[in-house]
Amino acid sequence: MRVFCNECGAANDGQPGTKVMCTRCTAIFEVPGNFTPLPATHAAPEGTTPADASAEMQGGQPRAPEVPPQVPPATGTANWGAPNPNAGPVLAIPAMKTETLAVVSLILGIFGFMCCLIAPIGALVTGGLAIQKVNANPTTLQGKGLAIAGMIMGGISLAMSFLGIIGAIFGNAH
Repeated sequence: MRVFCNECGAANDGQPGTKVMCTRCTAIFEVPGNFTPLPATHAAPEGTTPADASAEMQGGQPRAPEVPPQVPPATGTANWGAPNPNAGPVLAIPAMKTETLAVVSLILGIFGFMCCLIAPIGALVTGGLAIQKVNANPTTLQGKGLAIAGMIMGGISLAMSFLGIIGAIFGNAH
């Protein structure tokens, strides 16, 4: 017969009146000898144990669903405060910071389509500096994609500016 652990709620197999060791938490509990299985026409509500539904069927007050066991925080301990010999040290992951020059490069790359030569050149320079800084500190800095996007837009707008200047010079030559 299927019984549920009092400690963790895991389903186990056992016979009425015998002791069972839980397969999940290894707690030992006794299977009630007077357990009455539910009739086939009555299904237990989801989240309840057969004992809850059986008590409800026999005229007892329905109990609130049992709260699942708490999971200890990820602090390298198995039980609240007891050290876990299998856990390694808890490492703090530093927060990533976006490199400011990468953002400046992106903004200058966008403004490069409106300004002739100054913004695209600034986008290329700041983008290159930002990529160098991000590559030097990859665990604390991010923004390489922003810098690359700024450099691409700066290069396109710089090329368009040169083509415009060349077109203006040769267009008026006739």
